[in-house]
Amino acid sequence: MSLSCRGSAFLVLVPLVLASPEHLVSQVSLTGRLGATYTTAMVSDQIAGSAVDLAPGISPTLGVEVAYPLRTRTPLEASGELQVALGTLERKEGGAMTAVSSLGTIALTAGIAGRVGTLLRLRAGIGLMSYALSEKAGVFQQGRPLRPLGTAALEYRRPLTPTLQLSALLRYDLHSFTTKQLEANGYTGSQTVHRVTVGVGVSR
Repeated sequence: MSLSCRGSAFLVLVPLVLASPEHLVSQVSLTGRLGATYTTAMVSDQIAGSAVDLAPGISPTLGVEVAYPLRTRTPLEASGELQVALGTLERKEGGAMTAVSSLGTIALTAGIAGRVGTLLRLRAGIGLMSYALSEKAGVFQQGRPLRPLGTAALEYRRPLTPTLQLSALLRYDLHSFTTKQLEANGYTGSQTVHRVTVGVGVSR
C-alpha cells in the first residue's frame, strides 16, 4: 500500500497505540461481515452507435472492521475497515453480456462512527481502493489503478448474546476510475463509480 493509505490507517490506530494492552483488549470491537456488492460502470463508451459498459457483476464481499471508542463529548469511535470483493468483470453491449475476466477489489478505509439511537450506527470514512485482475488485459494492460475512495454506511446492531451482536450493513462507496491504458488510448478525465454493499455479520 502507498504512504497515503498507511497514513489514513495511522490516524485510526493512534488511540490504540496510546492505550494500555489490558485497556485495549476490553475496548476494541471487531466485526466480520459477508455480503454482496453492486458496482456501476467503470468505463462507458459508444462503439458504432452502440453503448458499451464495462463493470463488475454483483460480487461476494468480505468485510472486517476494527473500532475503538474516542474520548469525545458525543460518543464516537475511530474505525478501520478492510473490504474484499471477488467477482467477474463484465462487458455489456446492446443488451448482451460477456464475461471478460475475474476481478477482485480491495478497499482499506479509515473513518469515524457514531450511534443513532440504540440500534443504528453511522460511519463515514476515506481510503484507497485497488483492483486485482486475473490477467493484465483490456483497460488493465498497463497495471491496476489505486484510487481514492469515500464511504458512508448505515449499520443495524442487535444483541445476540452478552458479548456478541448481530450486524446488518448498508454501505455506499464513491470513487473515480481511470487506468494508464485508458489514458494511453486517449480517454481524458475519469468516470465516477458508485458501489452499494449489503452485508450481515457478527460484532463483539
